[in-house]
Amino acid sequence: MSTQELTTPCSQSSQFEISPEEFGKLTTREERRANIFALQSAIEHTEGAMTTEEAMVFVNTTHRFSDGVYAREVTIPKGFIVVGKIHKRINMTIISQGDVSVYDEDGYRRLKAPCTFVQRAGIKRVVYAHEDTVWTNVHGSHETDLEKLEEYLISPDYVAFDTFIREALLCHGQQSQ
Repeated sequence: MSTQELTTPCSQSSQFEISPEEFGKLTTREERRANIFALQSAIEHTEGAMTTEEAMVFVNTTHRFSDGVYAREVTIPKGFIVVGKIHKRINMTIISQGDVSVYDEDGYRRLKAPCTFVQRAGIKRVVYAHEDTVWTNVHGSHETDLEKLEEYLISPDYVAFDTFIREALLCHGQQSQ
């Protein structure tokens, strides 16, 4: 998956949008994570939903490299739903254009450009674009090979992420909680 930003198909329909009220009823991190995966599965199994390859025609991804910095810029068309990946490491996110609703284990929020925030590791998001949106994740890395970056930055699931964190804590001489 070296040249693809998305792990799931996009949909041009808002039928999967979860209301903030409904999402707010989910009280634990595990419930919210499960809801995000259920939404991802629903999108993947919807008749007529685009495959990742088809969506890439509409969702433009640009990779930028500088001295020790890697930025992945994604242009999300209005009406698209994107289910993101689980990032292993903290990174900066910049929304330079657009208006999105974001659902993650922390809850629901609506973000409008310009908007910059630090994303902690282990977050998986559902993003609904109310307007054409430019979303950029900025990572610290000297690597320029996209497959190696994917392995370094992305966890395939929460079991792998939790293992990565435990190993990182043990490597640094800390006890996992």
